[in-house]
Amino acid sequence: MKKLYILGIAAILSSTFISCEKCATCTINQDGQMLTDDVCNKGRTYDNHIDHMEDSGWSCSED
Repeated sequence: MKKLYILGIAAILSSTFISCEKCATCTINQDGQMLTDDVCNKGRTYDNHIDHMEDSGWSCSED
């Protein structure tokens, strides 16, 4: 029972850290003008958004 309790606490703590909001600043030079966009989100949604922007030519760096 004690092992199950410890495992449950570990699962809760790990899910807490995984779902933290991440932010990045993305930039692109378009027609001689530097455009900037701040992206903040959680988990897979954040990763997908960053991947989409980088695939579109943006350069992103985490804040």
